[in-house]
Amino acid sequence: QRRLDDEMARAAARCENITIRRPERRSNTREALCVLKYIARLSAAQASAARLCLFRAIWTDGRDISSLETVREVLSGLDLDLDGYAPGGEDLRAVEADTDAWRADPDPSIPTVVSPTRGTKHRGDLGHRALLQQFLDEELGFVTRHPDDEAPTT
Repeated sequence: QRRLDDEMARAAARCENITIRRPERRSNTREALCVLKYIARLSAAQASAARLCLFRAIWTDGRDISSLETVREVLSGLDLDLDGYAPGGEDLRAVEADTDAWRADPDPSIPTVVSPTRGTKHRGDLGHRALLQQFLDEELGFVTRHPDDEAPTT
């Protein structure tokens, strides 16, 4: 917790106009991760947008996203139909496979970059740095694109 508090303090010092809050409670993200797996099967760009919404809910609003109801609420601004969705099946198996791979890793930290060709992992001090960077870029008005998004036309 101290490392996270220290990194958040450094980020807050660099970005005075951005609100970053450490949530009071650590969310159980299993259902949210299942929802993200489901959305990713439909659209990589929508999954990226959903991931950012969930990240903001935790780190800007200090929300607990443990419940499916809260996840649906957080993602309600996106053009998604999650009303009939229930975590399980293929999505739950994919989340469990990710969890198993995490536990089997001799250095279990979230990589900030994974090579798409070799699978080589680059790890930062804390695993959420890449998402934090994406969040800060958007808040500061920098353009970030998902690889599946269409290239801008001229």
